[in-house]
This record gives sequence, structure tokens and C-alpha cells, in this order.
Amino acid sequence: MMVKLFLIRLFILLVLGIAGAVCMKCIECDSSVKCPALPTKGCEVVQRQCACCKECARKIGEYCSWATARCASGLMCVNDDLEALVNVPRFLTYFKGTCQFVSNVGHWAKEDSIPMLIAFGLDNEYPGVKREL
Repeated sequence: MMVKLFLIRLFILLVLGIAGAVCMKCIECDSSVKCPALPTKGCEVVQRQCACCKECARKIGEYCSWATARCASGLMCVNDDLEALVNVPRFLTYFKGTCQFVSNVGHWAKEDSIPMLIAFGLDNEYPGVKREL
């Protein structure tokens, strides 16, 4: 009975794992689709995971999420809870924020803890705090 229950659980985990891997797989790009031209100035060219066309990175203050290009170099996508990510993975569909400068002003409390982050918006400067990018 225990072996049968174990095998059923193992089968369910295997099926869920395969289904998850298939759902996260990128589709192939259609070579007949023309990508839009990118500006020659003021555009850091990036390519999203699973995206067929290259695009400009998001600039400071612009909206960012799993569905947009990543933020420009030196910026991070910061949500309302001040969680900051350089790249928002596709499986974090709930993560939405704006591109901001981020400074690590905390210290590691434990090996597995996250440092305290201060996000700099467009018009809120913090004197005496150095931007570490």
C-alpha cells in the first residue's frame, strides 16, 4: 500500500514537472516576421528571453515586468515592496515595477538573507548615500 502511494505521488510529480517544462519552453521565431527598426541613439539594445526581436532597454522611471524588456544597465526593476530585480523571469507574472537606481546600503545578516535596498526614483535623492551599481 505504501509503495503504491509512493509511486502515485512520484508519477504526479513527474507529470507536473514535464508540464511545467513544456509551459516554460520558448516557441521558435518565424523568420518571415520583420523586426521593427531600433533608434540609433539612446537605445541600449537587449533581447528578452523567448523574444524574437531585439528592443531598447527600459529607461529610468519606465514600467517594467516579465513582459517588457529589461531595465537599462545600472537600473533594476523595483516593485512597490522595494523588491529589485535586474531581469524579471517569465514565471514572475505578478512582478510589476519601475526602472530605478538601486543602492545596497545594508549588510548581510545571514548567509541566505537579502541585503536592504534603497531605490532611487526620478526626483528623490538621498544625500550622503552613494549609488553602488
